[in-house]
Amino acid sequence: MESQTVRLVVVGDGAVGKTCLLHVFAEGVFPEKYIPTIFDNYSSEIELNNQTIKFLLMDTAGQVSTNLNRPLSYPDANVFLLCFSIDSPTSLENVKNKWVPEVKKHRPNCPYILVGTKADIRNDKNMLAKLKDQGVEPVSVEAANQICKSIKAVKFMECSAMLNEGVREVFEEALYNGMYPPTEKTQEKKPGKCTLL
Repeated sequence: MESQTVRLVVVGDGAVGKTCLLHVFAEGVFPEKYIPTIFDNYSSEIELNNQTIKFLLMDTAGQVSTNLNRPLSYPDANVFLLCFSIDSPTSLENVKNKWVPEVKKHRPNCPYILVGTKADIRNDKNMLAKLKDQGVEPVSVEAANQICKSIKAVKFMECSAMLNEGVREVFEEALYNGMYPPTEKTQEKKPGKCTLL
């Protein structure tokens, strides 16, 4: 039986948690310090409908200095994660104004999932107080769902890499949509069950 490869590309502003999200999924460990990404790739094997799928995970840097090189990872993508941080409303606006146009320019028919990272902040009283002192409110679920609908993302999901909550579900959804992209007419997906090995 021939194996299949699904390529996932993760995009979003710098420091929203893309690398941590990938690292927790691929390695099971939350990195303790921030290291800006240039390009990193991870690989995982997934069982789907009794077939082993090679799941290639491609990290990208969100900094402006990488604008010309970043799209080099887009051509073979099967699915994208468009990431923003719950503590940064600007990063959500940039999904709509920067990341979706960039992805659509290079992969117009590729599905993408809107992912809110750092969901643990919603329950962190110290961080919420710090944000309030800065005049910033965390992105609400309602605001994220509105953006999700307006950009025609497959789905909006939240996760916390630090607490390893919702991480597995994000990647299961991504794999599923990479294997069985929804059609524009129906937005329905083919049946299947993912089991992460």
